[in-house]
Amino acid sequence: MSDLPESFYVLQKKAESDLRTVEVLFAEDDHRLYETIAFHCQQAVEKWLKVFLIKNDKDFPRTHDLSLLISLAEEFSTDFEKYYFFDRWFGEHAVVSRYEEGSELTHELVRDFIQKVIEFRDFVLQKIK
Repeated sequence: MSDLPESFYVLQKKAESDLRTVEVLFAEDDHRLYETIAFHCQQAVEKWLKVFLIKNDKDFPRTHDLSLLISLAEEFSTDFEKYYFFDRWFGEHAVVSRYEEGSELTHELVRDFIQKVIEFRDFVLQKIK
């Protein structure tokens, strides 16, 4: 039996659920769903970061700040440095598009979001083995 807190497993399950939501919505091929897809991509990355931090017994504040979470993860692995682009990328597209006009999400950009989130999930899973 693992000594990991329940939140580790809950967040892992929710991150997978976010990713599954993304895959189902993207399969609809409906541009009206792109902002929701981008939002769930951001949520998945946030949850995977928190899973990593919990696995490494690192406290973190209640936050959606990907840069902060990445900087905390870097304390354990400098490999996280290459993922700072998520904060800018999702800040410009996933979050802004839910509250403001002006973020143009294309099929290609959303496909890229999904690919990068899957790569990130796989990266974190390797780190928490």
